[in-house]
Amino acid sequence: MVSNSSLFQVSSQLKDANGNNIYIYGESEFTVLFNKGEFSHRFLICDLNQDGILGQDFLLKHVNKINLKNVTLHTKDNKEIKCWIGENGKSVFMVKAKENVIIPAQSGILLAVQIEENEELGPLAYFEGEQEVDRSRGTVIVPGIVNTKKNVVINIINTSDTPSEVKTNQLVGKCEPYEEKLETERVAKIQENKSTERQPRQPRQLGEHLKDLLERSSEHLNETERLKVETLLLKYQNVFSRSSEDARTESYTELIQGLLFRSDRLQGGYLSGREK
Repeated sequence: MVSNSSLFQVSSQLKDANGNNIYIYGESEFTVLFNKGEFSHRFLICDLNQDGILGQDFLLKHVNKINLKNVTLHTKDNKEIKCWIGENGKSVFMVKAKENVIIPAQSGILLAVQIEENEELGPLAYFEGEQEVDRSRGTVIVPGIVNTKKNVVINIINTSDTPSEVKTNQLVGKCEPYEEKLETERVAKIQENKSTERQPRQPRQLGEHLKDLLERSSEHLNETERLKVETLLLKYQNVFSRSSEDARTESYTELIQGLLFRSDRLQGGYLSGREK
């Protein structure tokens, strides 16, 4: 808020909700900034618990629409002013500098700040810098999400060729409650389509003609050794004939000859399931 004139005495009287008189120091013309919009208006200067109250005269002069659902004012030049209902708690919180700092030219710093009445805020808040903080000297305050439950620092950049100063308790910005909005998890549901979907491959089962061989071969083996024998039999179970008739077929003979041509040794020796 920037004052455009001196303080003038007024004859107006002001009372609070309980009917008690509120002392008025005077009246002055101010230019206030809301969401990058400038509004010139006359204000009464008095002691209030609230940061300030916009009266009906301000609304009639500058406001085009009031959105009660979102608690916002829409000005005639399409600016949006965030408000709050007193009994429901504040929705805008002032942010002030904790210390006096000098920002060198063409440099940036992290400034420790305090959020007034931050106990009403959740763990996250959206911070936005005040436009009038050394605006004419090229100071930029970076907006962003802050953790209100830790020591809050903000990023201030001085883009000018001369040093810039921020004083202790100087208003540097404001915070609004922020709720983290995560994208909906992308989960694909697997559905069975019997007409087109391929059926899962079934594990190979050891043939009945080899089960007796496995049992006799594993009689003195532990479980690990038994599993190795079973794996070996599964891999080469086509080598073993199921019957004496099977062994006489031409296809079986060709299969054995082909395997022997490639490698007739099965892990250290010959293995045959045919009995003489």
